[in-house]
Amino acid sequence: MDIQKIGPRTLKRPQEGDIFVFSFDNKEYYFGRVIKLDVIAGGFPGAVLIYAYDQKTNKKKLIPLLNKENLLIPPVMINRMPWTRGYFEVVEHKVLLPEDVFEKHIFKTDNPNISLDEYGNRMQNVVANYGYSALSSYLSFSEKVSLVLDDKRKTT
Repeated sequence: MDIQKIGPRTLKRPQEGDIFVFSFDNKEYYFGRVIKLDVIAGGFPGAVLIYAYDQKTNKKKLIPLLNKENLLIPPVMINRMPWTRGYFEVVEHKVLLPEDVFEKHIFKTDNPNISLDEYGNRMQNVVANYGYSALSSYLSFSEKVSLVLDDKRKTT
């Protein structure tokens, strides 16, 4: 499965709190949310930290309750291309509340002894990791989500 273009291309920068949709068939829409801007992914500044939720609808504007405990994949640090190329479409903006966001974001690196936060700071005494400390593109995002959705289809 490949992510589909669903919205207009835009040069408007995503904002913290933006709720966006993405789709693999232009019939069902999954939701994501912009959590932080200007994070450092794999040493590259200017990335966007997003959550992708395990909730879908058949209407872009029918936004379910988005809960950080119900993510489709771990938090992702991504470039702005999904918005500029029309793969992510912002459907609403809501101010982020403390309960919308994990207190800490911890990412794995190629070194199993080193974990980083979303700003590239080394984390000590890590007991869990959320994702991988690398800059994602819409293609790698599509691949991560597709793998999860394929696994879900096989088990249902």
